[in-house]
Amino acid sequence: METPESRRQAGALVHAARKTTGLSQRALAKEVEISETWLRALTVGLRGEEPQRASDSTWIALAEKVGLDPKEVFEALGRDLPDLPEPPERFAVERTTHEGRALEIVHDLEVDTDDLPDDVADEIIRKSVEHMAAQARIMVEAERRRWERQRDE
Repeated sequence: METPESRRQAGALVHAARKTTGLSQRALAKEVEISETWLRALTVGLRGEEPQRASDSTWIALAEKVGLDPKEVFEALGRDLPDLPEPPERFAVERTTHEGRALEIVHDLEVDTDDLPDDVADEIIRKSVEHMAAQARIMVEAERRRWERQRDE
């Protein structure tokens, strides 16, 4: 069973392997397409907080990028390595495109909520997507204002 302590152990495995491979936090985060802050939240916790939960696909990607067997990370988490379904064909869009990344995020949310009743999972995913869209609009407006200020200088 996954607990804060088991997440701490899994995070410590990834952290130690990252250091052994010589990968920087920035490089690993970029490879796995997460922020450095989120990487720290998963591997060591932030400001005294417990390490955070992550999707199975994120743990697998982290393990693979630092040369660990994902099974070892899931054993530390106190869980079996999941059989992740192959993403549907619609995810064949390149990861580097915005559309492809957005679809992958939704897929990860679907995997993360797979153990919940469908109506609950759908509501969580709907709220998550609405929150992402709102945050994206805020960022676009802030970046637009920054660009306009630079242009006018």
